[in-house]
Amino acid sequence: MALTTFSSSFTSSPSPTWGYEVFVSYNGDDTGKSFTDHLFSALKRHEIRAFRDDKELPRGKDIWTELEKAIETSRIAIIVFSINYAASSWCLDELAKILECKRSLQQIVLPIFYNVQPSKLRALKGNLAQVFASHVDRFGEDKVQRWRAALTEAANLAGWDSGNDAHRSESKLIEKIIGDILIKLNLAYFTVTPYPVGVESRVQEINKHLDEYAGDVCMVGIGGMGGIGKTTIAQALYNLIKCKFEVSCFLENIRTRSEQSGGLIDLQEQIISSAQVNSKKKVRDVYEGIGVIRDIIQSKKFLLVLDDVWGTDELRKLGIDKDYFQPGSIIIITSRAKDLLRGAGCDFIYESPFLDYNESFQLFSWHAFGKDHPNENYVELTNEVVYYAKGIPLLLKVLGSSLFGKSTLEWKSSVKELKDSRFDYLDILMASLRSLSDKQKALFLKIALFFVGMEKNYTSKILGDSDFSFESELAVLGRRCLVTIDCLNRLTMHDLIIQMGKEINRRQSSEGAGEYSQLWFHEDRPSKGNGRHGWPNFQENLLETRFFEGEAPFEHNLYLSDPPIMAIVRQTEQLRSLEAERMLWEAERQILRLQLENERRAHLATCEDAARASWQLRVQNAALKSENIHLRMFLADARKFAPQLNMVLPCSELASESASSSLASNRGGLMHLGA
Repeated sequence: MALTTFSSSFTSSPSPTWGYEVFVSYNGDDTGKSFTDHLFSALKRHEIRAFRDDKELPRGKDIWTELEKAIETSRIAIIVFSINYAASSWCLDELAKILECKRSLQQIVLPIFYNVQPSKLRALKGNLAQVFASHVDRFGEDKVQRWRAALTEAANLAGWDSGNDAHRSESKLIEKIIGDILIKLNLAYFTVTPYPVGVESRVQEINKHLDEYAGDVCMVGIGGMGGIGKTTIAQALYNLIKCKFEVSCFLENIRTRSEQSGGLIDLQEQIISSAQVNSKKKVRDVYEGIGVIRDIIQSKKFLLVLDDVWGTDELRKLGIDKDYFQPGSIIIITSRAKDLLRGAGCDFIYESPFLDYNESFQLFSWHAFGKDHPNENYVELTNEVVYYAKGIPLLLKVLGSSLFGKSTLEWKSSVKELKDSRFDYLDILMASLRSLSDKQKALFLKIALFFVGMEKNYTSKILGDSDFSFESELAVLGRRCLVTIDCLNRLTMHDLIIQMGKEINRRQSSEGAGEYSQLWFHEDRPSKGNGRHGWPNFQENLLETRFFEGEAPFEHNLYLSDPPIMAIVRQTEQLRSLEAERMLWEAERQILRLQLENERRAHLATCEDAARASWQLRVQNAALKSENIHLRMFLADARKFAPQLNMVLPCSELASESASSSLASNRGGLMHLGA
């Protein structure tokens, strides 16, 4: 199979950065409040970024300059040909620019013939001849000739005709248009990175090697460290060439999925279903799946991508052997282990390079500022952050997303943390999480340790959060490039992000054992956390989630949204067990609360007794003081009658018992003398 045609999809010119997915060229007077308005609504419902001139154009800007920029940065251009489309010079200028981008930027052009016949457009007959004649008088022959050529070229492109019997229903026509757009954007299968900086040049380099193996079975290895962009490159290559194969299949996160209960069978069934679209065949065991897969790959030309493979045993159990594939098939394997790629028999291995400085600068700027360059007062800070990221796309994305919209003071604080990280990738990632709220940090930890690969709605139900709270916190993690949701609505994370979550909880452990395994078992969970880095105590997370290895709620297949009946029964039993355990913890908390209350009351009683005793001492002291004064007065009177009496009374306010008895006896003697 000749693959030279694939290489032509790239040019030597700089790769465009797609700001929009769709640009719609239309005559507002004809369809602006009817068909085209309905089309824009459908694009918005399907979350397709479309440029709309009545809402997107900034005030005070040159209109045509902004329109040109919008056209150049749109992946797909839709032209709605209507009765008066050619009467508008604006529409014709847009049309000429769109076809120019089609030639220079490989822009996809999709025409819609709304209440007009394509043949009349191509022939430029009828009213069109008069329209272009009037244009010549206003704009000159050269410009009008350019418009004629553009209209003829666009009218010859395959598109949709509203006059076709199959397209009589406007809603069905729009539905088909949206479906075709989704396929061309590959949104039906993968969420491609919004800023593919440096991706196309790497895909082009791999594609050149594929030409050398045309007609043979070709196995390609894509190697490199975690976060370098292996999966992104494989996705881009897959999306580029899959239309040339009878069967195509992309198996993502093989290592993570194969470790789950029934994960290998799930992967096998995905390969089988890609070749047999309407088949609902279930594989009973791994060995049956190997036989079915080998029968399929022998009969059809296959494009198969195996993402994140860690062992040859995974390849063997998936039935992957070059000798069984039909000639012309291509197998692409991504792995961090270069030895595995060699041992698998790859015809060539592409080592994913780091991004160079310009690419790193641009990718970081897109995530931090939403454009390909930083704001003027952030240039030096941007250079420092890019330096510490060392050309690793994952770090650039996470750091850029975490600094989006932050002040220069916050940037300087983050740069200081990066300097302290000493280029440790996990510490660099942790520095990007400082601004997360406690709830966002707690949700991140739970997903990283327990819910990767789980269906999003099921995870929300298990965590017990309200839909609004869960969605809002998850959206923040998504914007930070920490969590993604795949085409099956499952929560996914990059390996480095998961490793960071484990490291955070290891550091929280008061034991400091340094082994991640203790996080997965109830009996080994840390008794308390030290709260370092402002992260919530992991003990609380364990009590709330309680899902550990071998105890996932879907026993047969963690990646199916509709689990088998036995899995549902197991899930129900686990929920009951969790509820019973929760009640036990609640009872223990009540007992502890009562104990604390009793101790508090005893403490209050002791304080009251002490206060009462203190008051009694004060009363006694006052009485003694009063008695002492009266004795002094009595003694003074007595000395008048008996000058020889020379007695000294104690000066202290609290007289001793002996002094009191002495005073009492002297008082009696004086009374006798007075008599």
